[in-house]
Amino acid sequence: MNTLPHLVEEDRELVRGRKWKYTAAQGPLNPENRGKAFRYRLSRRIANELAARTGIQTAAQLGGWRKDLLREALTKKTDLTVAHSAATLWVAREMMKRGRKVAVDFEDWFSREHEKAPWNPDKVVARLEKEVLAGASHATCTSQVMAEAIGRAHGRKPDVIYNVFPLADAPQPAPEPGPKGPKVMWISQALGPGRGLELLADALSYCKPTFHVTLVGNSQGNYQEELGRKIPQAWKDRVRFQGQVKDREVLALVAQHHIGLALEMGKPESRSLTITNKMFQYLLGGLAVAATATSGQEEVEKVAAGAVVTFPPEDPAGLARILTKWATDGRALQLARSKARKLAEQNYCWENEGKKLLRLFERQPR
Repeated sequence: MNTLPHLVEEDRELVRGRKWKYTAAQGPLNPENRGKAFRYRLSRRIANELAARTGIQTAAQLGGWRKDLLREALTKKTDLTVAHSAATLWVAREMMKRGRKVAVDFEDWFSREHEKAPWNPDKVVARLEKEVLAGASHATCTSQVMAEAIGRAHGRKPDVIYNVFPLADAPQPAPEPGPKGPKVMWISQALGPGRGLELLADALSYCKPTFHVTLVGNSQGNYQEELGRKIPQAWKDRVRFQGQVKDREVLALVAQHHIGLALEMGKPESRSLTITNKMFQYLLGGLAVAATATSGQEEVEKVAAGAVVTFPPEDPAGLARILTKWATDGRALQLARSKARKLAEQNYCWENEGKKLLRLFERQPR
């Protein structure tokens, strides 16, 4: 289910020329659904208020659109339906009741992807996770540490499929830095609080302006201006903001840089356990990676041989030391970049992960 026509078109472009079919189901932001969207928002708001006041959590907190998704899914004659979110866990559970075969992909650990709050339906989602895991034909998640944690909580350990990319899409890495120093980047869909950018701004105060920084993503509200005020004066003309780019353009943009920043802050728990797309995009693009020491990112560091270097999330001076080292020691930076590309080629590429995923589908009972 998508939300806006231009996003539907982008999805269609992604599958153009593929062997599978893409069908868009109308989402809450489609203009023709405004009346229904209002009713669903009101229902969800009431359910969240009830949970906040009484502690009673209900599936209504997952949104009314889950019912539309269920109706849509039941019309399809599918061999397997895969759930990818908290609301679609509810859909998967209902389909299991009707004898349909389902699987689940934990892109995040859904019951642990928000901080504790009175309205958060974490208990409802955790029950759905346990029920769907018990009957799913297979389950996958994004890291070994997440798989272990989910296994301890729910009694079934998912298989790990890393969020990696095909070697065929690998761009040519950027040449060695010029006299203005290496190019550093951070990328996500959105620029906003809690993503480690305040940590970067603090780290720059410990660094001499010997490199350039590009921050890619659409600003949430006036966040870009707020962050800009935190950036030290000496760095004002060396930090550049760029809006979100299309998926097909990401790897080419990444490969124009030398150092990638993976600044996950370790909260909520799901964010600490996952390994985000940007980590693997950086490695495939041949970037050295400075990363906060979350459990997921340390999992990569253990096999990275210096391509990924971690530091505590609360330590801007630690980040500054890593950046200063790579900005002033060209040989060390080039060695880290070379190891990053080799790590992507040998460990973290779709040529490996795709085979693992296909084996999961092939072993399913007919």
